[in-house]
This record gives sequence, C-alpha cells and structure tokens, in this order.
Amino acid sequence: MKPNRVLALLLLLVATSLRAAPASGSEPLWDAGLLAGGLYSPDYPAAASNHWNSLALPYAYYRGQRLRADQSGLRGRFPLGERLEFSLGLGGAFPVNSRDNAEREGMPDLGYLLEAGPTIGYRLYEDGASKLRLLAQARAVFAVSGDDRGYQGLALQPELSYRRNGFLRPDLQLLAGVWARFGQDGLNRRFYEVRPADVRPDRPAYQARDGYQQSALSLGLRHRFSPDLSLFLGGQLFLTAAAANTESPLFRRNSNFTVGAALQYRLFHSKQALADQD
Repeated sequence: MKPNRVLALLLLLVATSLRAAPASGSEPLWDAGLLAGGLYSPDYPAAASNHWNSLALPYAYYRGQRLRADQSGLRGRFPLGERLEFSLGLGGAFPVNSRDNAEREGMPDLGYLLEAGPTIGYRLYEDGASKLRLLAQARAVFAVSGDDRGYQGLALQPELSYRRNGFLRPDLQLLAGVWARFGQDGLNRRFYEVRPADVRPDRPAYQARDGYQQSALSLGLRHRFSPDLSLFLGGQLFLTAAAANTESPLFRRNSNFTVGAALQYRLFHSKQALADQD
C-alpha cells in the first residue's frame, strides 16, 4: 500500500474510531490543520490482546450540505424529512500483526479494513443543547492491505447516539452511545475461522458463523480550549459474551475496552460558517 494512501486511511480511522463530533457553536464550511491521536484497542472483537496505535498528520474538513468530510468521517447527506436522514459513510480498522497476537501466531496478518455503506438516522429528541438519534448502518467491508485484499463481508450496526453541548461548562461537549454489531456474508471468518493449515494442538480447526459480534457502550468528552484548539477523550466498553462465535479458539474475552485521545489544532478556515453541524 502506498504511503500517502496509508496516511489518508489512518486519519479516517482515528476520526471514526474515536467517534468525535463537532463542538458546540457554528463551524466553518471548511478548515485545515494538524491532528494527533492515539488509540488503545483490541486487535479484533473478543481478542485477548490490545495494542496502541498513534499518529500525527495534517487534516482537512469540509462541511457541505450534501457532502461532508469531518470528525465523523466522510459521508454524503440526503434528508428524507424533518427527522429522518439518509447518508453514505466510511469507516475502518487498524491492521493486526499475528506475531504480536499469541492466539494468531503463525496465521496470516490482518490488513487495514475500509468500510463503506449507507446509514439511516432518525432524530428521537432535539433541543438547543442536546440531540438523541437512532442510527442503522450497513457497510461493505474491504481489506485494503495484506494477503487477503478484497471484499470481506457485511457489517450491520444499530446505534443509539446522544450528544450534549455545554455539558457542565460552555466549552465542553458530552458524547455517549450504545450499539450492537453483526457480521454477515462471511465477515466473521476474518476474525474467528481457523483453517486446517493453521491448526495447532491449542488451536483446533473452526468454521466461523455469521451473526452477532459484540455490543458497546461509548462515552467521550470534547473540550475546546480556543476556537482553534480542542481535545477529545473517549472510551468504549465492549461486551461479547453472547456472540455467534464464542467457541472459536480465537475468541478469548467476553469483554474488552478501547481508550483514546485526539488533539486538533486548526491553522486555516473559511469565513463562511455553517450552523447545521450534523
């Protein structure tokens, strides 16, 4: 994979993994600056190993009425009514080096993942400071590096998302959510299948099944120190006890967590402001 493509993908991954959102107040139509982030997360759902991934690089955001590339990822927006909205979005995941994961030792590495697909969003509640939304995502998942490049399967994810501006103080934003994720059309094979060539005495062959992967509770805070400098801190608690592939030798934990932080400094921005931030 070319270095410039890796950098672009990493920026997208940090933005989507940390699930940051715009701070309170209007935002410019576009802005650009520097972003530094770190994420401590499981190698894959129900993995025994967690690892740090970090980076620092330039960013550029655009917040058009139909096309947006910002802290929530790259997406197209198509309102279907006062409360209902259709959008197209991207997501992704960091790679897994099997040498650093005891359960996958001797198995092929897992490359970068890129996800793309539609989201239906419904605004359950909204006032001047708070917003509660119900989201339904369906995304095709592709490996974009490694030996298994290509289509991996489908990810389905219903989510309840809450955001409050001015939480405790005017420059603080609260982000919270709960979601469940399902792997379909062979996606779970990537994480849990053990082929005959990869069998060891402590790793029997296993054929992965489609279905429920995990649920998560997420919580984050974004603090804006100035119009140009902001900090995001967040975490997620993953619950996997009732997953479809608990019998796989690669399924090792019924719960796990992610913690992350991102520091954003804006260098340039448009004079035109955008009041509608979602």
